[in-house]
Amino acid sequence: MGMTMTQKILAHAAGLESVEAGQLIEAELDLVLGNDITTPVAIDVMDGFSRKQVFDRDRIALVMDHFIPNKDIKSAEHCKQVREFAHHYDITNYFDVGQMGIEHALLPEKGLVAAGDVVIGADSHTCTYGALGAFSTGVGSTDMAAGMEAGMPAILAIRSENISVRPSKGASEGEQGIVSGVIAHKTYRGHATRLEVTGAFAESLFPSIVGRCDLSEGDEVEVELPADSICVYVEKGQDAN
Repeated sequence: MGMTMTQKILAHAAGLESVEAGQLIEAELDLVLGNDITTPVAIDVMDGFSRKQVFDRDRIALVMDHFIPNKDIKSAEHCKQVREFAHHYDITNYFDVGQMGIEHALLPEKGLVAAGDVVIGADSHTCTYGALGAFSTGVGSTDMAAGMEAGMPAILAIRSENISVRPSKGASEGEQGIVSGVIAHKTYRGHATRLEVTGAFAESLFPSIVGRCDLSEGDEVEVELPADSICVYVEKGQDAN
């Protein structure tokens, strides 16, 4: 049986012919994401590393989007710590007051995430980028620290499954409802899974599928949409303009 999109992305990032569910690999990262809540913890962890470096200043994104403008002294101190870190390492993609937005909307708008990328972020909603055909997952601040320093953390290749969605006459389900129904119907609980949506109906799921991907962090199931469906949508959008 052929590999799923998730397996293909991880195999390519790890320089392997193939990967299987449960396999521990070292995958090269395309982007490491942190915000004003999780990054300070990662910085504290990095202070204990023997090497004081970041693997690539262009492949780290720090978005101050939770408590900016600062709500109190503590949140101001956290942002100050991240600001000083970004300045020290000359982080290219640092977004502060007047530049930031909701992090998972901002990064695609800035072109920082693309199909086939491997992205980790110290925020549970990092799985949003599955809508763009990327492998993206939330991690803890310790993992973020390892990612920023080495750029190649250990990743457990999780179970992934492909479903083909075809339109039917009289169907009344909303786009997100279709995917949500599949998640509810199948027995996924207790098994971290990536659900890949393909088929003749797949292109119509975008852009509303972005919301479903974002919310999948609470399902133990992360949803992906293939890159070719996204390209179809983008081309149509460009033609319309």
